[in-house]
Formats: sequence, structure tokens, C-alpha cells
Amino acid sequence: MSGINSGICRLVAALNNAGFTTCDSGDGETHDYSCDRDYGYVVVAVEPPQALIQAADRLAATLRSLGIVPVAQGTGIPYERQCYMQAMYCPVDGHALIDVSYVHDRMLFDATEVSDG
Repeated sequence: MSGINSGICRLVAALNNAGFTTCDSGDGETHDYSCDRDYGYVVVAVEPPQALIQAADRLAATLRSLGIVPVAQGTGIPYERQCYMQAMYCPVDGHALIDVSYVHDRMLFDATEVSDG
């Protein structure tokens, strides 16, 4: 995938293949772009905004199926296969987004793990 940091492209592809619309991402390491964060992340756009709760629940389930476990914010920085999620709606511009933080491709199940479990 062009324009995507190399350490997050498999996760972005998996989420897009699952029907999500990713609109921003970074692996937290490559820093190809000035807006890249110091940790891996993927942002998903939700349309219509009223579908935000269902989309967030489905995204959490999809992440778990890929081997990534969302945890509640405030529990400390996630480690290994854990991440934070935040679903947001802006009533000014009508955008609904889900921000998934502290993720990268190394967190994904390997193909052998997926077939075994």
C-alpha cells in the first residue's frame, strides 16, 4: 500500500478488508510524515455518524479476531497485543471517527496462529 508506513500496512489492509474505512495511520516508528505519532495508530471514519457505536463494537471484535486486545484507557500504556480505542463524534463538522492507538503489524496473529485457533 503506498502512502502507508511499512509497520502498519498489514493491519490497515485487514481493517479495510473487513469493511472499515481507514483515513489515517502510522506505525510509530517510520515517521514518513510530519503528522505521524510516536506510537502506532489507525483512524477509522464512520458513515453515517449514527452508526458510531455499532462500528466501534464491530471494530473491537475485529481487532480481537486479529489478535489485538482493546483495553480501557487509564489502565497504563498497553503492551504486547493490547491497544486503546476511542470513538469520537464532532457535532460541528459531523465527522465520526474511531481512533485505535498503540497498534502495529507485529501485534497481528501469524497465519499459523490464525489457522490453529
